Amino acid sequence: MYKGFKNKRAYHNKKIYALATVISGEDNARDFIEGEVLRVLETRTGTSPIFTDDTKLSIKSLTDHEASMMYNRLIESARAIKTNQKKVDELFGTGSGMTDAQRKKIIKVARWEFKWDIQVTFSKIIEILPELRKRLTPWEIQNCKMVALYGAMNKKQADKVIKVLSAIEKRNLERA
Repeated sequence: MYKGFKNKRAYHNKKIYALATVISGEDNARDFIEGEVLRVLETRTGTSPIFTDDTKLSIKSLTDHEASMMYNRLIESARAIKTNQKKVDELFGTGSGMTDAQRKKIIKVARWEFKWDIQVTFSKIIEILPELRKRLTPWEIQNCKMVALYGAMNKKQADKVIKVLSAIEKRNLERA
């Protein structure tokens, strides 16, 4: 567990700094750690400790047990932040996966304007993006075609599919 570190404490010190960077960003990591250390020291004494201007709060001010507890608390905070960030990415489309708007556009054009069945839509998307076929298992293809396909698509690929479907739609309108 502590491979590459001198001891458990060195491991916790390094990981606490890494978690602080994840939670508050690289610019604010030091301030965040100081705030967390101050919070731990306040719970230890029950009152706010008195410091001089040259006193630096660091992880080294904590006992091994307090550092371990702080590490575990920061892991939980990082998980919560990561979960929240995933939700924000899904809602606003800031992540790498396709956005809800892109998914709705593909469904709208394929299902309602072209009146394609799910198998036809699946085949057309695989024709446009053959590399997606390799990322799907036979079970996913057989049982949950579109859900797995939409999950495997990223933004650029979804834009490519929308572009091709829009071109087909435009061509159909010109012929009519």
